[in-house]
Amino acid sequence: MDLEVKLNAESVPLHRRTLRNDAPSGLNSTDSAGFDSVQIVFLHGFSQTGGCMGPVAELLGSRSGYSEGAIATRGSELHLAVNIVSLDLPGHGQSAGVQCGDLWSAADLVASSMDPAILIGYSMGARVALHVALRYPQSVKALVLIGATAGIEDPHDRESRLNSDQLLASRLETIGVEQFAEEWLQQDLFKHLPDWARFLEERRQNQVAGLGSSLRQCGTGAMDPLWSRLHEIDCPVLVLAGELDHKFRDLGIRIAQEVGDNATFEVIAGAGHSTHLEQPSATSSAITEFIDNVT
Repeated sequence: MDLEVKLNAESVPLHRRTLRNDAPSGLNSTDSAGFDSVQIVFLHGFSQTGGCMGPVAELLGSRSGYSEGAIATRGSELHLAVNIVSLDLPGHGQSAGVQCGDLWSAADLVASSMDPAILIGYSMGARVALHVALRYPQSVKALVLIGATAGIEDPHDRESRLNSDQLLASRLETIGVEQFAEEWLQQDLFKHLPDWARFLEERRQNQVAGLGSSLRQCGTGAMDPLWSRLHEIDCPVLVLAGELDHKFRDLGIRIAQEVGDNATFEVIAGAGHSTHLEQPSATSSAITEFIDNVT
């Protein structure tokens, strides 16, 4: 099944890619016939684009229960129609020229680019998603975080990371996007990625200025830690981490604990940092079960 990519209205602050729309009459909420549908919004990681979420979007769409005007209730399939959208975050893809001063302003842009939705964020996108959930709780029906952190608490460690991010931005400006993408993917964090999931062509579509700004303004070093505020998130939360990604597995456990009883943590077997790309079937199954339980 091919993913359909569409550019939505120019008034939308961030570039939107509609990956799948099974909603009756294209509606994103209950339509006049009474069919339930929901918008699922993906937020990608640093140096990616909205086109890098991989087959998990297609798998979620294929599990939609909508067929010939009926809502199915079969097994592990979703019991509602879905409208799956992936945003190009500020400084990335077709949103390369969109600037934001920090993660809060990125959250403002995301919230104004979506309907109330189930928000799925990966890595940098997960950090943006946390900011959206805290500032715009009415816009987030449920939250899925993949390879997430709520920030660096120790001021010295945070400053060190900020300096590292700034040096990385300078490196990017020296060598250009193509070589930077190659170097970025050489990190141990991505050693479990299959070749197809490296998305080098998508990454090469990014621009130096956009990625540099993202590193400086929205990197983990520039982020005020959110750990003390996670208990404010009252929507259902699913936190996913790869079995092989020990650092973010520990961070994910803590995020779920800090959020509270409305959060669930799950390990994806055989996956590293990018569970949705390394184990897309297991990741989509976990997300499907979560959505079915909370909608």
